[in-house]
Amino acid sequence: MWYIQTLVTSFYALADRNPDIIKCAKSELELHADAIFLATESLINRNEKTRQLKGECVHIHRLKDYSLHMVLSPVDFFDAGWGQRHGFSGVKIPRPLTGGRQIDLPSEYLLIYAPRTKEEVTLVMGLISASLRYLTGAEVQ
Repeated sequence: MWYIQTLVTSFYALADRNPDIIKCAKSELELHADAIFLATESLINRNEKTRQLKGECVHIHRLKDYSLHMVLSPVDFFDAGWGQRHGFSGVKIPRPLTGGRQIDLPSEYLLIYAPRTKEEVTLVMGLISASLRYLTGAEVQ
């Protein structure tokens, strides 16, 4: 599963190349996972989606199957055809399910399938870039 290591390495490298826009930290939505967060309060407060997620943009399920959660514009998602809406997209998750935390997921919150090849890693990294562009209005390197 060398391609999984490529995904993880690319994930962190993306954050390292764009420190003015994003940073890595422990996910607040998926325990036991690192996530890419928006780097500044002004980016977090840019729109309702980024505020709902408290700046968290994408995380990889490293202890599970290496699928990802992220927010994508509806156009990017339907063009890619590489995932499905999260079961709690667009709703307030009941506190008993979240350890007492209030989590409201945007309707564009998606489960992206785990890549299985080098080409699919490239596709998933493209989706991450599209997610960040949608959430920040900025291009990432």
